[in-house]
Amino acid sequence: YLEGTIRLTGQVHLKAPWGEMEGDELEVLPISKKELLASLFRWRGHVHFRFATGEVKCEEAEFDGVSRRGRCFGGESVVVYFTDQQAVQWEMQAKEVLFQAREGQEEVEAKGNVYIRQRQSEEVKKMSEYEVLAAYAKYAYGEKTLRLEGNKQARVLVWDHGRETRMSAPYIVFTWKEKGAPPFVKAEGDVRFVFQEEEYQRWKQSVKTL
Repeated sequence: YLEGTIRLTGQVHLKAPWGEMEGDELEVLPISKKELLASLFRWRGHVHFRFATGEVKCEEAEFDGVSRRGRCFGGESVVVYFTDQQAVQWEMQAKEVLFQAREGQEEVEAKGNVYIRQRQSEEVKKMSEYEVLAAYAKYAYGEKTLRLEGNKQARVLVWDHGRETRMSAPYIVFTWKEKGAPPFVKAEGDVRFVFQEEEYQRWKQSVKTL
């Protein structure tokens, strides 16, 4: 057992039961005399986490080896890739991301100007290609849901390119119910199926800067 802080630099790579982590610099704060992996890990520079259902890329991160929860931040944006229950990959971008890497209970929680898009593949032609803007988003693999929330200044905007439809609402939930089927989309509150002019301008500006 090593007491005190452990510092490693230069393309550091760590493989653990919950996944793989790498970055330019790692600081380990051991909190257990029995298990080094039950420590607090602080990463800096080109940080990349890979876990069972996704991966996270950012400039700075903290990860708790006991709870298997982490926080990513720094740089222009944090990028997350996650795979839903239909094996379709999604991409998420936000200023800050919280995640849990516990197998079967993987979660990704994003705050700020959140942008999400469904990444199409030739094998999944029947799936719609969604794009989303939200103030808050939480994807829970075990619950099979993607929860989206707006705020007083900005509503949740969803663009379904597969069906050529748009949706604007304070709260929207994607739920995966049937195997091989696209997600069920439910909106709550004042729901509109057209973007107002200010929403359309917000969409163009946000997607353009991502």
